[in-house]
Amino acid sequence: MFDPSGNLAAGPVAPMSGAISAAAANPNGTLFAVAIVVGGATQALLLDANLNLLGSYSSLGPAGLVFSRDGQSLYVDEPYGNSSVVSVLSTSTMQSVGQIPDIPIQGVPTSIQEVGESSNLIGLNNCGVAFLDGSKPVTLPQPAAQPSRFPAQISVPVRKCASGPAVQSMLRRAVDLKSRFPHPPMR
Repeated sequence: MFDPSGNLAAGPVAPMSGAISAAAANPNGTLFAVAIVVGGATQALLLDANLNLLGSYSSLGPAGLVFSRDGQSLYVDEPYGNSSVVSVLSTSTMQSVGQIPDIPIQGVPTSIQEVGESSNLIGLNNCGVAFLDGSKPVTLPQPAAQPSRFPAQISVPVRKCASGPAVQSMLRRAVDLKSRFPHPPMR
């Protein structure tokens, strides 16, 4: 970890043993979140600036973590039945305050990357950019149990997408366009 001047503030630190699948920091660097897999169980951990554990949230496998601009919420995109959802957690309690439904394109869920000023979540979705309205999270019903004769997840071939600098450039342009042309709220 580096301080704002680029000096080494702390060496490698792990909140616990396991594989980290996603990480995020709030805008002012006082809170961090990591998705960690330990023995098949996945949790989103909330850490303070000194990387002390503040709270946790059990998940089926978070694919992305993003803090709200004010740092009061943590968005966690995760599987939900046969689909996916973005769970909105309070950073003071790590309890869910609602969910935002996702619309996977050809079986590929949105991977959230950024949140805009008006709580619009911006992410990558099957080689494109997706916008999810995060301003009014809801409580979704529990997903139906999967029949045992059907696979829990169907594998869909996905074409190779742009990566690295091309993706970052695409996201910056999408955020810029979205801020210039805000979409009116749907009724």
